[in-house]
Amino acid sequence: MSGAALMLLAQSLALPTGLVSAALLARWLSPAGYGVFALASVLVAWVEWCIPSAFTRASTKFIAASSDPLEVGSSVLRLHLAAGVVVGAALWLAAPALASALGEASLAGAIRLYAPDVPLFAAATAHRAILTGTGRFNEVAAATAARWLVRLALMAALVGAGLGVEGAVAAVVLTSLVELALLRRGARPRLFGRAGVPLRGLLAFAAPLFLASVSLRLLDKLDIFALKWLGATTEEAGFYGAAQNLTFASSLIALTFAPVLLATLSHAVRDGEEALARALSRDSMRAVLWLMPFAALAAGASGEIVGLIFGAEFGPAAVPLAPLVVGAVALLMLSVANTTLIAGDRPRWALAVVAPLPAAAVLGHMA
Repeated sequence: MSGAALMLLAQSLALPTGLVSAALLARWLSPAGYGVFALASVLVAWVEWCIPSAFTRASTKFIAASSDPLEVGSSVLRLHLAAGVVVGAALWLAAPALASALGEASLAGAIRLYAPDVPLFAAATAHRAILTGTGRFNEVAAATAARWLVRLALMAALVGAGLGVEGAVAAVVLTSLVELALLRRGARPRLFGRAGVPLRGLLAFAAPLFLASVSLRLLDKLDIFALKWLGATTEEAGFYGAAQNLTFASSLIALTFAPVLLATLSHAVRDGEEALARALSRDSMRAVLWLMPFAALAAGASGEIVGLIFGAEFGPAAVPLAPLVVGAVALLMLSVANTTLIAGDRPRWALAVVAPLPAAAVLGHMA
């Protein structure tokens, strides 16, 4: 609980800095410009979390259960970085096609500028998994806190200087570079040399988790792309993207709590304390239910929240915000439940739970 509280305190900086950043962008960019940035951010975030971070939960579990975590961490870093470089290059090459598919030519430049963030984010994720798996939550928290503060400062400096969407994207990429440097100070796994740990077992465990991660990210971010594919304007996508940005508090909690819970449960399972692991899992799922009243309050005040943060120009964003904020709590419960299955060596069960959900979402969007 102390580790989770420390990391949540650091991650909670995302709330004020993210809201300030969103408010600045909404005022410095036009709704169309904000829509381009939102589409590019969602696309790159989906790629980053589905590809490089597909291995993170398996990596954290293997590191937490290992007697030589740094040796495992070296293999984990190489795996993450290789995936990040390949996917980042593919994203850069596919940028014009993606922009054409979404009917927004200016999106290609933003995606290509975003592409270097993929390998940087992948490497940072590997270092974070090493520190989390070894229980060094304070070092992860320090780097996380620095990330949000640096991101806000760079966003204000670059976009405020008149660089527009390009400045906002550059701020995100530079922030990832700073975070990687800070995490590298706490953990220094070997990047070169002979791998001391075979990757076959890690990849076998990670394969269903990769598919589960893809399913969850599709479910989480499919809506804004479906909106654009089904004929919405870029301005409408900007309104919807603004509403999505206001629901990231639940994603913040999941991002903070799930790795700590996974490491703690893995330690308990490794030490044969099954009763403790079951109690922690049960209480974690119960804790999510306490967030539902706050989600209801936010849904009821959606109009006032949007007006306060984004201004009257973004008033239509209040309509999707109400259901999105309630659905975000359900996704948080799904994250906690999947973490429990992973810690209990049930990766295929974790996949079976979430695999059908994107198809159901597509049918819902069509309807």
